[in-house]
Amino acid sequence: MKQILFVVHLDKFTNGFYRFISSNFRNQINWFLLYGNQREYDFITDDEHVFRFNSFREISKSNPVVQIARNCNLVLYSGIFGSEKCLLKFGCSTLKKTYVHLWGGDFYIFRHLKKCGKKEKINLLFRKYVIEHSAGVINLIPNEYGELCKL
Repeated sequence: MKQILFVVHLDKFTNGFYRFISSNFRNQINWFLLYGNQREYDFITDDEHVFRFNSFREISKSNPVVQIARNCNLVLYSGIFGSEKCLLKFGCSTLKKTYVHLWGGDFYIFRHLKKCGKKEKINLLFRKYVIEHSAGVINLIPNEYGELCKL
C-alpha cells in the first residue's frame, strides 16, 4: 500500500488539512509530521500516524518518523516555513520523492533575498536548493510557478 508523509507546520489550517487528507485519501497510509507551537494551535487526535514536534531539533535519527520518511513512497512539505530542515534529518535520498507545496509566504520570501542578513540568506539558499532538487513543486495559484522560476 502506498505511504505518504505530510510535513505540516501547525497553524489555523492544520485541522482542516488533516481532515481533508484523512477523509479523501483512504486508499493509502497517510503519515503526518506536525511541527510548531503545540499550545498555540489546538490539534487533537489519537491517530498513531501523527507525530508532533515543537521543533526539528526534537527529531533524532532514531525517531520512527525518520525511518517512515526514508521508506514511504512520497514526502510532501505543505509550506516550507522551516520544514525544509527535515531534509537534514531524513537525508538527501528522500529529496527525489519530495514535493513542495508552496504557500504565499514561501513564494514571496525569495524576493527579499538581497535585503536579509547572512543567517537568513543561508536559510533561503537551502530552501532554494530543496525546491530545485525536489521531485516537484505544487502551487495553488496558476502563475506562481513561472514567477518562482524567475526568482
